[in-house]
Amino acid sequence: MNKRTEMGFQFAADTTHRIITLSASIILVTATFSKDFVDSTEEFTRMLALGSWIFFFFSIVSGVFTLLILVGEVAPKKSDEDSEPSIWSKGVRWAAAIQIILFLLGLGLVILLAVKSQV
Repeated sequence: MNKRTEMGFQFAADTTHRIITLSASIILVTATFSKDFVDSTEEFTRMLALGSWIFFFFSIVSGVFTLLILVGEVAPKKSDEDSEPSIWSKGVRWAAAIQIILFLLGLGLVILLAVKSQV
């Protein structure tokens, strides 16, 4: 594997780690302080918080799958040893795209929740 490919894998793994960390951190912070901004009498705000947590949770799960697929690309099965590893393989692209989309959806709900709690 050449240096550029190695760096590509490192950057892809780092990006995935950062999104996992951000997702977990946002869940932790919003869950910890939810009593301050989630009105217990309003169903909509509770659903926004719950929805964002679900999106962030599945973003984390998808990130773990992305990392596992990256490992599979770098260390393939014996039958695939001659193939060149790539971060652009279909599995890596799909898992990473799903992770990013779920993260953005969760982030959108958290922003909507913040706006709703300010009104």
